[in-house]
Amino acid sequence: MMKNILLVAVPFLLLGLAFVSCADMQSAPEQPAQPAAPQGDDITLKVGESAVRVLDGNPTTGYVWTAQELPADSAVKVTTRIMPAEATKEPVCGSPSPTEVTITAVRPGTATVKLVYARPWEKDEAPWKTKEYRITVQPAE
Repeated sequence: MMKNILLVAVPFLLLGLAFVSCADMQSAPEQPAQPAAPQGDDITLKVGESAVRVLDGNPTTGYVWTAQELPADSAVKVTTRIMPAEATKEPVCGSPSPTEVTITAVRPGTATVKLVYARPWEKDEAPWKTKEYRITVQPAE
């Protein structure tokens, strides 16, 4: 019974979020363009440094980039942020919005950051895309 309720409720909630997001798009201030960052899979950082990568996405479809959980003693910390859609003369609901992934070095060592592009509620489905970064963290100077 609960599964049936969820199957009906989740699509309506997501549709509502899409409408709210699109309504907010028209009043959102323009974001300054960010310089393109190298997109290599091997990253070397010193403790305290961060690397930013931008991944293409379209969260209005339900697909989002998420980082798989890292061990508590990981050499890095990972955060993700959905960026505003590209500025156009007329914002369009459903426009692609890239995801900014920030990898911050917290202690010397190595880590593998695995990201998946999937719908969070589709637990039994394979992700649409995956991305992996191999990180080496060196001591700060």
